[in-house]
Amino acid sequence: MTPEKNCNFNAVNPDSEDRFSFIAAAMALGFEMADGTPGLSNVYTTDRPFEPGEPGDLRYYLAVKNQGLSLTQFGHVWNDPDSSLQNAEALTARIKLATEGEAIQKITVEFDEIYQKAALGHMRLLSLGRLRMPDASLYPETAEKHALEALNGFRDVLAVLRDDKGRNNAIRALNKHWKPAMVGWLRAYRGHLLELRNLWKIAPEAIKIHRPGKMPLVIPKGPKFKEMLTRWT
Repeated sequence: MTPEKNCNFNAVNPDSEDRFSFIAAAMALGFEMADGTPGLSNVYTTDRPFEPGEPGDLRYYLAVKNQGLSLTQFGHVWNDPDSSLQNAEALTARIKLATEGEAIQKITVEFDEIYQKAALGHMRLLSLGRLRMPDASLYPETAEKHALEALNGFRDVLAVLRDDKGRNNAIRALNKHWKPAMVGWLRAYRGHLLELRNLWKIAPEAIKIHRPGKMPLVIPKGPKFKEMLTRWT
């Protein structure tokens, strides 16, 4: 992904299904609309003239970080989900081998990032058609919620590993909660996909007027907006 960049936000245009899925996945993982921006803009231009019921040039203004990942890291996983899923698959073996303080500290520090990237990797595979949603009856919402809560605090479990019993208990807990938690993330992703489909309809409308040799003029919706749409787009 190569969204427009700013020091505080990235402006991503959902001009393809891939980018649209990218935005939905980012929002599912906690990337919010950036402060100091409209969040979502809808601009009509000569390139994207007004058509009833159709969006103009859309931009989603996403903050560059959530609580753990940067949008740059997010983009890397989006382009290469398999590496992140392989790192997640190695967690069980790493926990089993975490017998020294340094190894315990390392996996504790890295867990949340590995976990988030794995959730994103599954969203990406779903968007590519390489993964299907499992039968809802296999993972009821209560199980998903419990699993998400358990893995959100799993760092605390890892931080106190001291013996084989603790490591085995941690592995059992991870194996128990991993799949229902991933299903929970996928449901969140699909929910954002549905929500974003119609969000543009309440976005602030504007007109961009191209001026040769000058910066384009962007005029937000106001009096005589319909007349200006006719004239400039």
